[in-house]
Amino acid sequence: MCGIFGAICEDALSDTLKGLKLLEYRGYDSAGVAIKTQHNQLQLTKRVGRVSNVIAATQGLPKVQFAVGHTRWATHGEVCERNAHPFLSQDGRFALVHNGILDNYIQLREQLTQKGVHFVSDTDSEVAVQLLMTKAPLYDDIKDALTDTARMLHGSFAIAVLDSNTDSLYLLRRGSPLYIGISNSGNYLSSDVNTLRYFCSRVGVLEENAFCELNSKGATQYSIDDGRVLPIHYINVKTKQLDKDSQGDAMLSEIAEIPHALQKTFDYLTTTAICPDKSMANNIRRIYLIGCGTAYHSCLIGAQYIRRFCNVTVEAVLASEWWYSYYKADSNTLVVAVTQSGETADTLNAARECKRQGATVYAVTNVEGSTVTFVADKVILTQADNERAVASTKAYACQVLALTIFALQFAETKGLIASEQVADYKADFYALPRAVGSVLAEGDKDIDRVANKLSQSKAVYFIGRGTDYFTAREGSLKLKEVSYIHSEAYASGELKHGTLAMMEKGVTVVGIACDSEVMSRHKATVSEITSRGADVITVTPYCTPNECDTLVIPIVNAIYYPILSVVPLQLLAYKCAVLRGCDADKPRNLAKSVTVE
Repeated sequence: MCGIFGAICEDALSDTLKGLKLLEYRGYDSAGVAIKTQHNQLQLTKRVGRVSNVIAATQGLPKVQFAVGHTRWATHGEVCERNAHPFLSQDGRFALVHNGILDNYIQLREQLTQKGVHFVSDTDSEVAVQLLMTKAPLYDDIKDALTDTARMLHGSFAIAVLDSNTDSLYLLRRGSPLYIGISNSGNYLSSDVNTLRYFCSRVGVLEENAFCELNSKGATQYSIDDGRVLPIHYINVKTKQLDKDSQGDAMLSEIAEIPHALQKTFDYLTTTAICPDKSMANNIRRIYLIGCGTAYHSCLIGAQYIRRFCNVTVEAVLASEWWYSYYKADSNTLVVAVTQSGETADTLNAARECKRQGATVYAVTNVEGSTVTFVADKVILTQADNERAVASTKAYACQVLALTIFALQFAETKGLIASEQVADYKADFYALPRAVGSVLAEGDKDIDRVANKLSQSKAVYFIGRGTDYFTAREGSLKLKEVSYIHSEAYASGELKHGTLAMMEKGVTVVGIACDSEVMSRHKATVSEITSRGADVITVTPYCTPNECDTLVIPIVNAIYYPILSVVPLQLLAYKCAVLRGCDADKPRNLAKSVTVE
């Protein structure tokens, strides 16, 4: 993995490189592109590092009509040019890019090696193109060779193949997303539906276990299993203009967009039916909120509010642990799958299994037309717009808001909370975007001071109680994601059960304390920490002890503090990354959309 883009148009190389630039937000360590020259030969350009290195290396090449490219996040083999995509078949006929993981690549590689095939990389992906090379002579139609190849591949894949002998691009999909885009100026393919919005307004979603032939006239989709023609489901998407200044400080700019994103999401949530009707709501006995990473933290907060307002059993579940934790689902179960990209493999797999067991599946996602929108029975679209930084900020804030409003409306539907009280909570929302804006406008000096302290700490611990603890977990994740500072999060009451042993000079503790009822306990915890030499920083709307540095946030309705209090933590993570010379937008080893298990 991580990103695929291809084009059939007047200047396919240029458009493919633009597509790869748009895919940079996912995170990657190398990139490459394959073109078909005017003499029907395939030419590869691959570089370690940024897409800009590939752009520089392809300067001066003539226009071509066919190109396919890839941004790689290493899974098999070290980060180096020979392991970068695309891969060329030994006979030079095929160039292939691949997202996913091929489970049986070792066995296939051994079989092909015995047949005299020479491999140039350490990847599982190269096996696919060399296998296709051996299949092609056995069939009169390349489509038959491609489907035969696909049937022999075990695991997940989104594959795009450029064939020097034909005027088509060939796509194979099983368990990893792949889309096509159709326009008057050309036809495109991508592993990310959002990138296609910059080139066309009509997007086709490839079926699971499908093969597609894409050429200048359009696309035809077939079943890998039996070869029958499958209809392509097209959606109309809102087109976007390419941003001339698409580099640098994406994370910071996206934090700055939180107030607007919250308002858009709130408007959507309060004008769209996002809850089950009364009959269905009363039949639900169990709710699971499933997600990974940042999305899981929003699930923890959502579960807390559903537990508070609704008479139903609810649990937040790490999607990656679903298969190993004996969870059960049935027709009285509602599953809410939370995924920013809509393509998170673990979340999708858990959602599909729940649906197979009879559960109703809802999705909270930021990407219209993503895979989860076709798995779910109902979709709640957060209105955060694109996130280019790998670390999620504005999308997380909108996820928490969506789950908060969902909890309120679900309780109202079940008759457990008065409509007037829900209306009051909604009215109190309007102070939230202004409060976030205040933190952004007035907090620079304080944030810079605290960031200087954190960036020099040998370890940072985030603590809190209740929903503040869940915010602490998200703050800790953001800091380690982008600044690489060792960080952990704990429930405040758990410090004395082991972690106090780590409190000493050079350690910093960030406490989130937005619940006035536990402020006295927080002050006691601060004393326990500072008496052992560690520094404490508190994020709170209230007064704190003298021995504690403070980041003061505005007062809002208590249910909205998980959204407001995370903003200074996001800013701290960004500032620490900058101070330590890290790329906050593209952290090492991380991908925006984790499409493999």
